[in-house]
Amino acid sequence: MHLNQNFNKINLLIMKKKKKIDLCLFTFNELEGLKYTLKHTNKKKFNIFVVDANSNDGTIEFLRKKKIRFFIQKFKDYNSAYLIASKKSYSNKLIVFHPKKTIPIKTIYLIKKKLYQGYDIVFTTRMSKLGDNEEDGKILKPRKWFVLFLSIVINLIYRKKNQNKISDPLHGIKGFDTKKFNKIGINKKGVTADLEMCMMAMKKNLSFTELPVKEKSRRYGKTNFPALKTGSKILIFLFFSIIKKIIN
Repeated sequence: MHLNQNFNKINLLIMKKKKKIDLCLFTFNELEGLKYTLKHTNKKKFNIFVVDANSNDGTIEFLRKKKIRFFIQKFKDYNSAYLIASKKSYSNKLIVFHPKKTIPIKTIYLIKKKLYQGYDIVFTTRMSKLGDNEEDGKILKPRKWFVLFLSIVINLIYRKKNQNKISDPLHGIKGFDTKKFNKIGINKKGVTADLEMCMMAMKKNLSFTELPVKEKSRRYGKTNFPALKTGSKILIFLFFSIIKKIIN
């Protein structure tokens, strides 16, 4: 009798979680940003959990103390973080967010609204007229120029006539249908997850939209992906992806 009651309670809890949208925070030594994001996010509207790249700044201890569900990555890369997030998500709608205080938290709610409108993927863009990139205002904008270059290439190679353009293929804040994401089949390791999702969204004709965001300079933590090294890996991946597409 008690076993049945406990089983029913567990099932009820799971059903409640499935009704809410999932919010996964990607962290690496961003404790203060994590605290700020959690403080200003309505926990009643989201199933919140964390995928962490083995932080050593007290993040893990904080999560344990607050009893927040978290998973530590074996490899410090974007692709494995996305795969863990999708696998551990309760519902079929998932938002990933970086708690660096570079993007307004209200973006989470705007992505949620778009997901419930039926889109398979909701990308965010710093490159549109209504968006801002942290390099805007500077004379030299290497990161922005690199992203714009990638955008031109993938839209030229992968975009179908009836599809919208993707202007910011490297922005990591987005929402998506986990079932559709699992069918995309991104690489298990690497730094190309964001670009892969853009390319495959076009290739598999998924429904997607872009949401303008205003980016500020990083307030917390340090990037785990040096620009030159990461950019080189992305270019190599893109080159071989295009060659493969041409051959096939």
